[in-house]
Amino acid sequence: MAGHNVDCQAKRRVGCRPKLHGSEGGPAAEWYVYFLKLANGDVYVGSTNDLKRRVGSHQQGRVLSTQSLLPAALKSYIAVETESFARELKRYFKTGSGKAVAKKRFWR
Repeated sequence: MAGHNVDCQAKRRVGCRPKLHGSEGGPAAEWYVYFLKLANGDVYVGSTNDLKRRVGSHQQGRVLSTQSLLPAALKSYIAVETESFARELKRYFKTGSGKAVAKKRFWR
């Protein structure tokens, strides 16, 4: 971690995140499970490997499932290492108990 902090300071970046490494030693791919607050008060749960692009797609009305419920605001997200785990979490957060956990832990 010490080397990581020096790297962030040298680049003058605030809030640098540590680089995750996969089982083969290279940087691990990051996948995200994200929560969008929709205009009707509902929360949309999705997953992606490019959070900025995907949230932008929602906000620009290019996602069929949310385009009639704009504006959509990013409430929270979770970063995980694999696509399969991201999709598994997304399915869980769409269940009754998953919604309760997400509401209690990720947004208020």
